[in-house]
Amino acid sequence: MHEVDRCLFMLTSIGLIVNDKSTEAWLSQDDIQRAKKLTGNNSGNKKIISLGIGSSKKNCRYPVEKYAAAINAIKGDILILALGGDDVRDDAAKLAKLIPAGKIIPLAGKATVRETMAAISLSDIYIGNDTGLMHMAAAMGKPVVELLMEAKDKENFLPEIYSSYKRFHPWGTRSIVLRPEHAMGECARPNLAAAGCIANEPHCITQIDPAEIVRAYDELMR
Repeated sequence: MHEVDRCLFMLTSIGLIVNDKSTEAWLSQDDIQRAKKLTGNNSGNKKIISLGIGSSKKNCRYPVEKYAAAINAIKGDILILALGGDDVRDDAAKLAKLIPAGKIIPLAGKATVRETMAAISLSDIYIGNDTGLMHMAAAMGKPVVELLMEAKDKENFLPEIYSSYKRFHPWGTRSIVLRPEHAMGECARPNLAAAGCIANEPHCITQIDPAEIVRAYDELMR
């Protein structure tokens, strides 16, 4: 059961009727204007990709070198908005060095939460880690390519408690969730402390091939 359904069940269990299960995100015109200023105000005919590179858990982060490989393989005129907090400001700067000039605006650590939400609202698609930004994008109806560290062979280990894929996948929007086929090393062992990756760095998630990101992008943009 997705966490949205779990929360709404609390309402239906006491006799209330739920007519709309969509999530929402609210923005003001000031938020939009600030985001336009941060993103250069005009992208022309470029497809804008919001790229969420941060996460509070390091094992949920996808390496920026692999993101760069995917971005450089995407065909067409694109603009990347590298989003996240202060903790990934350096990662955004590193990513900018791996991508041709003019294709990326590193906003990580430079935009407020509301400005970040507004920047996502200006984009055509969200690609990124399992983080709050992904849920913001889903709430705004943006197509989502999510990169998840939880391996496919771990999703049924106490799924109602541990599975990020089953409980927290993008809600109410077109999405493709990319995951490794198998957990690596110690992560493959049954672990009551955590069902997913137990490393303190990008680990199981690194098995996702950048080519998978490109294919998912192409499919959702079609």
